[in-house]
Amino acid sequence: MRPAAVERLVNTIEFFVHHEDVRRGSPGWEPRRLDDDLEHDLQRTFARSARMLARKAPCGIELRPAGHDPITAKRALDGEPSVTVSGPLGEVVLFMYGRQDQAVVDLDGPADSVAATRNTSFGI
Repeated sequence: MRPAAVERLVNTIEFFVHHEDVRRGSPGWEPRRLDDDLEHDLQRTFARSARMLARKAPCGIELRPAGHDPITAKRALDGEPSVTVSGPLGEVVLFMYGRQDQAVVDLDGPADSVAATRNTSFGI
C-alpha cells in the first residue's frame, strides 16, 4: 500500500499479531516489552478498531491497556454486565484479535460474563 504512512497503519497490527503467534508457538515464551514506536502505532490503530473487534461480545467490554487511555469496545446495555480487560497494550490487542488463550491479561467482571468473554470469537 502507498503512501508509507497508510501502509504502516494498515499492516502494523496484522504483522504484530502474526509475529506473536510464531513467538508464542515456542516453549518458554514470555510477553515482551514493546518499543515506543510500535506501542504508539498499535494504540493509534487499535483504538479505531476495538469496537468492530468486540461486536460479538456477550456483554459490555472495557479495555484498559496499561499506560494508555481506556477504550469502551462495546457499551453495556441497561442492566447488562460488563467485563474489563486490562494488561499491557500488546496483550490486550492479542486478546481482542482472538488470542485469548495466549494473551496475558486480567479480566474483571461477573464470573459467567468473564467465562463467556474468554470463549468469544473475537477478531475480524
